Amino acid sequence: MEECFEQLKEYIQNRIFIETESSSLKECLTQYYKTRMIFFHENPLYQKIFCEAVIMPPAHLKSEITHRRKALENMNIQILEQFLSKISLRDRFQQSEVAKLFVQFLNFMDLQSRTTENHVLDLQEYEQRGQVIMDIFLFGVVKKETI
Repeated sequence: MEECFEQLKEYIQNRIFIETESSSLKECLTQYYKTRMIFFHENPLYQKIFCEAVIMPPAHLKSEITHRRKALENMNIQILEQFLSKISLRDRFQQSEVAKLFVQFLNFMDLQSRTTENHVLDLQEYEQRGQVIMDIFLFGVVKKETI
């Protein structure tokens, strides 16, 4: 499990910063999720471990998984902060605050996935849901011209 988190972290770190330097925020977010899916496609065993450990963790391992996942979570916060530097946030928000809140929101969504009756989860569906959540979280659901 720890190796899965570490390999995913290294894979993303080695690709995401290079590939997103001159991209827009939306392009960066798309690339981030694509990078994760490519990693899991290339490493199907890690995909299984990730799904079982992060999305549907055994109750007796939850605290250990949370602890071992921390470095990956911190990297995700750093990446999101880098992405957020491409846009202007409203005055009352800081990049670090928004990034941490988003990670907390994703953790909440993971918890919701665990409490559904159907415990079978498709990783591609999970990643696509993450993209939709990120889009709504950052850009809202209201068209600017209607505000």
